[in-house]
Amino acid sequence: METLTANGSFEKIMAGVAEASVLLVKNLPFEETLAAVVRIMGSSAQADRCYIFQNSQINNALYMNQLAEWTAAGISIQLHNPGLQEVPYSIHPFLQSVLEDGMPFTAQVAQMPEPFQSLMAQQDIQSFLFLPIRVKNAFWGYIGYDACNYPRIWQDFESDALQTLANAFGFYIENQELRNALQNSNRRFNLAISGSKDGIWELDLTTGKSFLSDLWLEIFGYQDDPGPWTYAHWLSKLHPHDLDRVDKEYTAYLEGGHGTIDLNYRYQHGQGHYVWVHSRAAAEWDELGRPVRMAGSDADITEGKLQAEVLAENERQYRNLVNNLQEVVFESDADGNFVFLNKSWETLTGYSLEETIGRPGTEFVHPSETPKIPAWREAIDSHPSKYIHLEVQYKHKKGHAIWAEVTAKRVFDQDGKMIGTTGTLIDLTPRRQAERMLQISEAKYRLISENITDVVTQHDEQGRLTFASPSLLEILGHDPQEVLGLSPIGYIHPHDQETLIQQGFKKLMEGKKRVSISYRVRHKSGRYIWMESITRILRGSKGEFIAIQASSRDISSRKKAEQEVARALEKEKELMELRSRFIMMASHEFRTPLATIRSSLDLMRMYIDAAEPNIKAKTHKHFDKIQLEIERVGDLMNDILLLGKLEAGKTSLNLQACYLHTLVENVIDHHFSSSQSERVPELHTEGTPVSLPVDEQLLGHCLINLIGNALKFSPGQGAPIIHVQYGRHKAVVQVTDFGIGIPLKDKKRIFEPFYRASNTDKIPGSGLGLVVVKEFVHRHGGVVYCKSKPSKGTTFTIELKS
Repeated sequence: METLTANGSFEKIMAGVAEASVLLVKNLPFEETLAAVVRIMGSSAQADRCYIFQNSQINNALYMNQLAEWTAAGISIQLHNPGLQEVPYSIHPFLQSVLEDGMPFTAQVAQMPEPFQSLMAQQDIQSFLFLPIRVKNAFWGYIGYDACNYPRIWQDFESDALQTLANAFGFYIENQELRNALQNSNRRFNLAISGSKDGIWELDLTTGKSFLSDLWLEIFGYQDDPGPWTYAHWLSKLHPHDLDRVDKEYTAYLEGGHGTIDLNYRYQHGQGHYVWVHSRAAAEWDELGRPVRMAGSDADITEGKLQAEVLAENERQYRNLVNNLQEVVFESDADGNFVFLNKSWETLTGYSLEETIGRPGTEFVHPSETPKIPAWREAIDSHPSKYIHLEVQYKHKKGHAIWAEVTAKRVFDQDGKMIGTTGTLIDLTPRRQAERMLQISEAKYRLISENITDVVTQHDEQGRLTFASPSLLEILGHDPQEVLGLSPIGYIHPHDQETLIQQGFKKLMEGKKRVSISYRVRHKSGRYIWMESITRILRGSKGEFIAIQASSRDISSRKKAEQEVARALEKEKELMELRSRFIMMASHEFRTPLATIRSSLDLMRMYIDAAEPNIKAKTHKHFDKIQLEIERVGDLMNDILLLGKLEAGKTSLNLQACYLHTLVENVIDHHFSSSQSERVPELHTEGTPVSLPVDEQLLGHCLINLIGNALKFSPGQGAPIIHVQYGRHKAVVQVTDFGIGIPLKDKKRIFEPFYRASNTDKIPGSGLGLVVVKEFVHRHGGVVYCKSKPSKGTTFTIELKS
């Protein structure tokens, strides 16, 4: 009920604002306008008294003087109360400052200080609302509203709406002052041009209409030619040799958007001959830079022109106040013909104001509504002093129908004679379209929900079912009508009920926008099937709860597949553990006989050293081969053991600060020096060295492996080159050889266990070294990759973040 009352009050106030705004547009006497404004606004605001005070300065102090007043029936009239003339604002310490700041001033009189309280109490005022009136951005006075029967509290929406009228009244006062100034200026201007020998003309560039002074017509011999004098008609009188030049210069001037223009040209006299004309012209542009008006004269018309532009701007601002209202504001005469409309009419109906004013409003009503017109008239006439509300269908200029809410009442003169109707039109078409779209949307929703394979359900705040799609019968065996009003919890598997409540329903009610949950639900046959539901809360435009909506589908097959995958992964894990144990066992078991063979070989070398030289030379050759093969098998076992530790996750990092180039130097000195290798790798360092946290043993193993491969796969070539590069964000180690390279088909597999390139058959190796390198580098958070060309060489690159 409070909302309906507020809306009703707001509608009355806005209707009053519209009616008063229309009144201010008319050029009525000032006193008549004041009396009408306070009467309309006091009645519309349902106040007991409405009045207007104007400010005055006396001895540098600000005073208020009452100009107009309206009172409701039974309320005392204070208009001629001498105590309300030259009242100082000092009677209240804050009144002047609040109103000067453009803010409303409202309160209950009983709470006010003296002497302000006594002055108001003498007028039987219990509460009031003062709204400032500003003219040329200065505090001019205020419009007041009194409540005398009870201490009314003025709402913010009432104050804001009534302030609109106060602003409009300020524009009206400013417009009146400018109009008086312009009239004085025009009198001086007309007096000046009456003694001049120059003709005056003005052209409206938006309508094409023009004005020519009598003197202009006399000078050029066109007293008997009333026109119409459009721009094109005026151009047709120009001398052929001047036509293009003058037209281009005027066009360029208008496009330039500022200044004045002086032209000399020949013009055809009314008697047929040509005369030379010196024309001085000025134009006016709107806020978008488009020319709207141009005037010309030999005389100086600067003062008159400037005054006209100021008046036009203030009239534009004032009319914008009405034209910017979304509602259509209208006024018709006693015969129903429109006499005023704001610009919103053009937006609503597509008809311009020019083609509407003067025509009956019923002409624009949709033909299907014509039979209702007598009933509408009877409804307005039966309540002549009240606004009535109607929903009327109008016909747009393009032919389609538009709906509008009409608020209207009759207007009477001082003698009680009906002189017309005033009111507003509010476009209802978007609302009607929204209602239609909602109906279509609901139909689509039901069509989709009835044909979708998922189960779509809606629930109230307690979780009870309010809607279920037909697919419920197919998936769970229940007819949707059977379960409406029931809670779904009773159908959920006992082990999943708490999960559904805690992880689903409660999270939604706590504000989570979308919840996905899996659970088991009982089929009508008694068996349980797995379902997955995506739920969310549906809310209205103001955030109010509408329903909980769930979209559910049968995921029993997916759950079965997930269980099978889990079992397969568990088996694979067991096989990996078995493989790791086997590798660890095999590598250890191989070490014992290899140690025995190695010790036996050492004893045989000792025995042979005492034999004859020729026998010694022959046997040592075979001993060296045996020693080489023992070392190969040992290296293979070391790699297998290391791989097993990696897979078992038993290799940990021992990170310490280290310079990469120092680590490379140590690897070369200990494993690839001149005493151990015929070709010693070359080391090059670039950039400012930065220490990195690395495991020197694991990273050193990587370098030994890569440098060893570089030497092994480049026999007879130059020594490998190692580049260490320190950058801003990373450090890089590159090992480059000039050997046999890696075939393109093998490059993508070189980091696989036991894989060897197709061109390494005659070079010994296990195929495990690069696997270990990749794993150790990755554990440092780095990457390793290679670039290679067969028979040209290979570069392995390790990148680590610095």
